[in-house]
Amino acid sequence: MSLCKCHGILIRTFNFGEADKIASFYTDEGKLRLIARGARKPRSRFASALEPLNYGQVVYFERSSSNLHSLSSFDVIDRFERIKGDLDRFSSASMALELIDIVSVEGMSDREGFRLFTEYLNLIEDSSEPDLVTYAFALKFLSHSGFRPQLERCVSCLSPIKGTPWFNALSGGVLCARCAARSPGQRFVITRGALEMMRKMLNGDISRSTRFRANRTCKGEIRRAITSFIQSQTERELKSLRFIESMERVVQ
Repeated sequence: MSLCKCHGILIRTFNFGEADKIASFYTDEGKLRLIARGARKPRSRFASALEPLNYGQVVYFERSSSNLHSLSSFDVIDRFERIKGDLDRFSSASMALELIDIVSVEGMSDREGFRLFTEYLNLIEDSSEPDLVTYAFALKFLSHSGFRPQLERCVSCLSPIKGTPWFNALSGGVLCARCAARSPGQRFVITRGALEMMRKMLNGDISRSTRFRANRTCKGEIRRAITSFIQSQTERELKSLRFIESMERVVQ
């Protein structure tokens, strides 16, 4: 086994065996699954370190015969307490963590994706609209990972969108009214304002997403388009979405 070091953010953990945990990290070397031996013991050195969103230096022993490596130490540099201490920010960040866990490929180096994610976390710490910044991150990370939605032209006939735009996650983007009428799968109308904001999110620098403002209806349309696209293209359910929706029902 060889000793390796990298910087990473903890995505999630789950119990393994009687006293261990499996920790999933998103690092500058890609996604890693590491076994933290004894992490569930009361006096474990990992006790306070293995919290989702913690960022730090990861030291692990790499096994050549397995993708499950052994965690030696995790020295936390930033706990992103301002995100964890705010329910809106934390729920938004949870969606981003889940997206990374679903889309990123284990063991494949992705320095640009990691840079994008760390920039996103720093942005939502101070943003008054963490949900919009999260939608911008989701679109850019999806595009970076090979799941770019078609938002400029009709995904079916490639004509410019005139009249009412529709969104079909299964087809991979927006549809003109004519193609929407004969399109299979679930589709829904999306307002031009929401569509234009999604285009700016996808094509612009993520740092500009802190300037976006939208009402609840527009935010709902954008979230519906992005989450349905993720679930349709990856065939995975976004569990964090249920928590976000339950929060909104409480606020209402």
